Amino acid sequence: MTYEGLARRYRPQTFTDVVGQKHIVRTLSQAITENKWASAYLFIGGRGLGKTSMARLLAKGINCEKGPTPTPCGKCTQCTEIATGRDIDVLEIDAASNTGVDNVREVIINAVCTAPVRGHSKIFIIDEVHMLSNSAFNALLKTLEEPPPNVLFIMATTEGHRIPSTIRSRCQRFDFRPISEEELSLRIQKIAKNEKIKIDADALKMICDYAEGGVRDALSALDLISAYSSEKIDGPLVEKALGMVPGVQIEEMIDLIHNRESEKIFVKLKKLFESGIDAYEIARGLLNAFRRELHASYLQGSERFSKGRIVQSLESIIQTLDRARYARHPQLEMEILVTRLANLSEEEHSLKQIYQMIMSEDKAAPASAPRNEVVSATPSEFAKTRMQSKASVNDSAVEKPDSEPSTGNSSIDNRMSEFMKMARDVSSIAGALLSEADLKITSENDFVFTFEHTFHMNRFKKEDKIQNEIIKLFSEKSGEPVNLVIRTLDQSVETRIQPDSSAKKNSPDSAVQKETKKTASIPDLEKIKEIFHAEVVEIIEE
Repeated sequence: MTYEGLARRYRPQTFTDVVGQKHIVRTLSQAITENKWASAYLFIGGRGLGKTSMARLLAKGINCEKGPTPTPCGKCTQCTEIATGRDIDVLEIDAASNTGVDNVREVIINAVCTAPVRGHSKIFIIDEVHMLSNSAFNALLKTLEEPPPNVLFIMATTEGHRIPSTIRSRCQRFDFRPISEEELSLRIQKIAKNEKIKIDADALKMICDYAEGGVRDALSALDLISAYSSEKIDGPLVEKALGMVPGVQIEEMIDLIHNRESEKIFVKLKKLFESGIDAYEIARGLLNAFRRELHASYLQGSERFSKGRIVQSLESIIQTLDRARYARHPQLEMEILVTRLANLSEEEHSLKQIYQMIMSEDKAAPASAPRNEVVSATPSEFAKTRMQSKASVNDSAVEKPDSEPSTGNSSIDNRMSEFMKMARDVSSIAGALLSEADLKITSENDFVFTFEHTFHMNRFKKEDKIQNEIIKLFSEKSGEPVNLVIRTLDQSVETRIQPDSSAKKNSPDSAVQKETKKTASIPDLEKIKEIFHAEVVEIIEE
């Protein structure tokens, strides 16, 4: 005789058998009692929460020979055939296999027109409805809005956000909740007693954690463990059968993460991988461990981690779990994760606190910081390192390119560097475009910008306002009129830009001068811009 799994054998046959969905059971039972059920229902929830079972129970309650009744007999022809998915008036459709508009027309729309053979209503149960194409949904719209008499649609999905709003608005929506640990544990205990399976409290809790609120997953796990061994089910047996990371190993990893012992963590990871444990299960074990730390931090305070570090660790683990499902190198994902967890800072600061710490720090700082120490630095140390590295980048950026012949005159080099910085400060657009150019000042007071790529040169030529601002700024600094010359590296294209006299008359102050006037009274503005690599976009006076 073929063995029937526990999840199928103990599928709810009446509304009273349903676990953890009291709000849905009550609504549907009352609707059947008062003959007020809707023409379309949408069941949304995670896997194994009872969506298809609830749809069959609703179909039983409506089409039972003694019905409509919220307590179907379960013995009549309609009830027994609905329970096995063979009833002629209840069509169960897998939307994953019938995604196209032609399938909807053939299977649903054409069948809607036929009257029920034996039952009260013709019922369509569409599982994984989110898999239907947009064309199929559109073909279904009119039928859902104005269905023939005695027709009921029950649609189930694990991804409610993928259902078009036009479909959702035509249905009564029910959200299935994950089953609580207490209810799930009682359900497993009851079934284990019926099956004469001995199981202890630790094993029950581990199965509930593994199932993540799904009854089907919990019963499938119990089925697997009982097949693995006929002995009494305890914690170590659950770990072996389900391929979970032993709790002792997870606790050792948490201690190593707390002590920031990255090398020992890598050795521990390697041993776990060699023993055949999946990277995804290791991440799940760490997630549950840090979740316990979070709960402990609110109840009596965590002895190992601050709340800020716990929250950052949980966020990192969740991101890794999302990536690990599809990663080509899941073991590498885990190595990156534990390295990040071991180097997270215990401190948690708001942006305002970071700014205040930076302002209060002494300007004197070490000349350089090792690259591998930045990760574990405090926010103030990290910001200071950013300032030093940016300063060194800016110093190197103003050096004369190797392609230009050396003049031997440092004052000329400094003068060109100063003018280049002024041009970049005119606007973010100017900074981006002129970063691709070199500046040379001729004896005729021509400021020649040489672009490596024609694209950047043509883009700069379109910025008339920026060009006039740069010309005026250079003229004021030089004390005499200047011209801009832009050309390509091979000098095949060259354009001379004269100052715009109308712009001078109408704009006595340049944009940079206006900004300088407005920002002169703001303390530490230049330092703020330097620290956060920011640019003043707008100044609002209160």
